Amino acid sequence: MQQPLTGLFERRAEAFQDPAFALNRIVPIHRWVPWIAGYSQAFAADAINKFAEGPGKLVLDPFAGVGTTLIEADWVGHRAVGFEINPYAAFAAKLKLSAHRLDTRLVRATIRRLREFGELCQATGINAKSKPPAGFKTRSSFYSPNVLRKVLLVMDFIEREKRDKAEIADVVRLVFAATMISYSNYSYEPSLSRRVSAGKD
Repeated sequence: MQQPLTGLFERRAEAFQDPAFALNRIVPIHRWVPWIAGYSQAFAADAINKFAEGPGKLVLDPFAGVGTTLIEADWVGHRAVGFEINPYAAFAAKLKLSAHRLDTRLVRATIRRLREFGELCQATGINAKSKPPAGFKTRSSFYSPNVLRKVLLVMDFIEREKRDKAEIADVVRLVFAATMISYSNYSYEPSLSRRVSAGKD
């Protein structure tokens, strides 16, 4: 359930002094992708309000990450340009920036198809056509065999969706990527490490 945003942006004086990403976990769009190196939406909004008065300015973020600054600049009517070397972060930022153009009916229909596909795979024992990427190696298995099968089946679903609805398939791909650590054998503590090393099951 979404937590209320009441009071989240009222203490602007403190926003610039507290750049942590933690609040982004409850802010729409920003909460889509957990990003350990990120900073809060309130921090970006405060900086833009202080240094880019009036709409229509050009806001440049040379280290755009998952797009926090770009989204905030776009939200208040600025032109936003960002550079990002990490392909996953760049993908997330681009998709989050275009989220307002998504047809929510298509998103809901895709979620329904994914659920039906998952139930079919569970009932019939279908094996995935997708394979782990070449060179996908870690100190210990990234996924248990049962979870890996499900991950590869979701990859099959995304590939199938991509043929007809590439933009919606990208939403599924981003959600999938943003959740992968939570059902893997790894954890952020604060960097990627094995769950067992962090004292977790």
